[in-house]
Amino acid sequence: SKPIVSCSKLRDAARPRHGRAAPGAEDVALWAATGAFCGDAEQQEFLPNAGAKALGRAAMESIMQVWLDTRFRRNYERVYDKGGWAERGWVNYVGNCAEGGKYDRMMTQLLRSVHLFSKEPIIVLHFGMTPPRSWDPDTFPQLVLLHAKPLPQTGMWRSFNFNKYRSMLLAKVRVGAELDADEFLAPGADAIFGRTAEEVIEDYPMPILPVHFLPDIGPNKSNGVWWPRFCHEDGSCPKQTMRWGHAHPTWTYHAAPWIGKWLRRYLRDEVLPAREGFSKSTLRITDVPEDEDLLNIGLWEDGATKQWCKFEAPDPSEFGVLLQGRTDAVADIVPDPRFYPDGAPLVFYSAHHAIDPETSKQFVDALERRQKAHDLPPPITFKGGFYRNGEELRKAHAGVRCLI
Repeated sequence: SKPIVSCSKLRDAARPRHGRAAPGAEDVALWAATGAFCGDAEQQEFLPNAGAKALGRAAMESIMQVWLDTRFRRNYERVYDKGGWAERGWVNYVGNCAEGGKYDRMMTQLLRSVHLFSKEPIIVLHFGMTPPRSWDPDTFPQLVLLHAKPLPQTGMWRSFNFNKYRSMLLAKVRVGAELDADEFLAPGADAIFGRTAEEVIEDYPMPILPVHFLPDIGPNKSNGVWWPRFCHEDGSCPKQTMRWGHAHPTWTYHAAPWIGKWLRRYLRDEVLPAREGFSKSTLRITDVPEDEDLLNIGLWEDGATKQWCKFEAPDPSEFGVLLQGRTDAVADIVPDPRFYPDGAPLVFYSAHHAIDPETSKQFVDALERRQKAHDLPPPITFKGGFYRNGEELRKAHAGVRCLI
C-alpha cells in the first residue's frame, strides 16, 4: 500500500497551487519541520555541515514515511479530516510487541484507559513487525494504528526513543500529548489539550514538558556532556532556564518546526558551536544519548520558560493518594532551591512507570468505579488540597510556578 505520509505528500500539502485553497498553517509548519529530511533545496541551503555520523539522504527521506494499518481505515476517517489532520490526539510510539507478552498487556491497559477516560483518539506509531491482533479497531474505536520504519542504526547506535520526535510530527495532530507504553490515563486528562492550545502558540512555538520528580538532575548529579554549555565550573547554571523536564511533551502544530529542528540536528550529527563565557561548551548532538536529554537541552538552548506541573504520577502507587483523598501533602513534587523552592503540585492525569499490567488493571478498574460513583477528588493536589483546575490552584497558592 502507499504511505499516507511521505516527503512528496508533505511537500505538496505545503505549497500553493493554482485553483486550490491556500495551504493550511499546520501544513506549512510541518513542511518547515520536515523539509530538511526531504532534501528541500531552500532549507538545505541554510543548514550547517553534517557530521560523519549523519544519516544519508535516502534514509532521511525514508523515515518520513507512514502507512495506515488497513484494518483501521474507518477509525482513521472518523478521526482525521480530509487534509489528513486530527484536531487533537494522544500520541504513542512503540516497537515490537509480542502478542500476549508484557508490552502487549501494558499497551492494552493504556488503550483501555484512553477509551474509558478520554474523548480524544489515540494514534499509535508502530515501529515493529506485526502488531498484536488484540489491537482491534472495533474493540478500540478511538485507536488509529500507523506503521513506520524504525530509525536506521547505520554508522552509530541511535536510541529507539528518538522515534518519539518522529511520532510527534508524523501523527499529524494539531494539538497533541505524548503517552509512553508504560502509562495509563485517568479521568480529567483531556484538560491538557485545551491548556496546550492556549500555551503553545505562534509566539511560543515549543513543546512543553512536565517538571521532573527528581529535584537534583544537574552537573553535580549527572555526567551529561551538555552541562558545560549551560553551567559554569562553580556549579551555577545561568543558561538552564527551567528545572529538568520529563519527556512527556504536549505540543501544537506551531511547535512542529522546533521538533523537526532538533531531530534533524541529531540525525545529521550537527554541532553547536562554543558559547562565549562557557568553557568546553561545544556540543555534538549525537553525543546526547536520549530523547529526554535532547528535549531539555533544546528547550534551554532556545530560552523556553513554560513547564507543566507534574501531570503524570511517577508511579501507579501514587494514585492511592487520589483514591483515598489523602490531605497530608505526601504526593507533592520535591522542591529544589532554584526553580521550585516550595515544591510543585502533582496532577493525576496519568500514571508513569506502569510496568506491571495487572497492577495497572487494578488501578484502572478502581478509577472506573470511582468515576461512575462520581466521588473522585479533583485531580490536582498540592499542600494537602485538591483542585479542579489551574485557576482554583492559583487562588489557593498564588506562588505556584508551573502551569496546569
